[in-house]
Order: sequence, then C-alpha cells, then structure tokens
Amino acid sequence: MTERTTLYRYFDTSGNVLYLGITNDLQRRESQHRRDSARTWFPLIAARTQIWFETRSQAEAAELAALQSESPPWNVKDVSRLTEQALIASRERKWAKRPRVTRGHSPAYRQYADEIIGQIKSGALKPGDHAPSISKLAKAKGISPSTASRVIQTLSTEGWVDPVSGFGSIVRTRP
Repeated sequence: MTERTTLYRYFDTSGNVLYLGITNDLQRRESQHRRDSARTWFPLIAARTQIWFETRSQAEAAELAALQSESPPWNVKDVSRLTEQALIASRERKWAKRPRVTRGHSPAYRQYADEIIGQIKSGALKPGDHAPSISKLAKAKGISPSTASRVIQTLSTEGWVDPVSGFGSIVRTRP
C-alpha cells in the first residue's frame, strides 16, 4: 500500500521560500506550524504551494533536493536525518568554509564574531537569516562548542543577532 504524500512550501511576500516539508495530512501539519511557529515565521506566510507524490519515498527525495537547492531559512527543527545532512551541506555552502583564523591580538571568539559581522555587513547574511548554530559553527570552523557559544553570545550582546528559543539565532538589522 502506498501513502500519498505532499511536498509543501510556504512563501513570504517577496516570493522567498520560508519553509518546506512533507506530510500526508496537510491540514494537521499546518495546524502544528500555526501553533509552534506563531511567533516566528508562520505570520510571514503569503502563499503556499503543494505537489502530491504517490509514495512517501518519492516525496522525501523531492524534499531533500529542495532543501539542497533552496535552503529555506526556517527548516532547522525536527528534520529527518537525510534532510538534516542536506541542510548542513547547503548551510556550509552559504557560510563558505574559510581558513582558520589564527590567534592575533584579539581572542579567537572575537575574530570569528568579526567574520560573521563582516558577512552581515556585506549582505551575505541578511536580516531574518539564521546565524550559524553553535554546533554547526564549531564543526565548520573546527573550534570548540564553548568558543562557538561565545561567538554567538558576542553577536547577541552587540545586537547583531536575536536568539529565538528552539530556532537558534536570527540576524537582525544593523545595530
């Protein structure tokens, strides 16, 4: 027996994908999003599309491809192992691994914070984008989680990012 499954996308007013996912019960899933994301991305929705697949495995393959190519900013929580790998790969492309910062006159956490601030100032990270999570920043840069945590805390203290419970940190407009 096959289980028809839909791949759905939510878009903002500019046509950017906010979130995408798969489900066999779109009404129930949308109610969950409305409840769980009411204070974050759900109010930003201007449009929704959906594509139905005859099997869940077909929908999962389409979801994985979409995550890799579209990098929706709110796909960060409760994604499957395969889609999490795709999300990490797409974020690594976005955050472009760079050579490790060597210790200089400022501590390593300050140098990494300044690097992310540079990405914000250049427009590589825009207001509303997710800042790198502590674990992903540590992995991408080869630093300890405590150093990565201090980077994110510095960005938050200086007003470059806002922490959002359950979602990580979101880039703010310039302080």
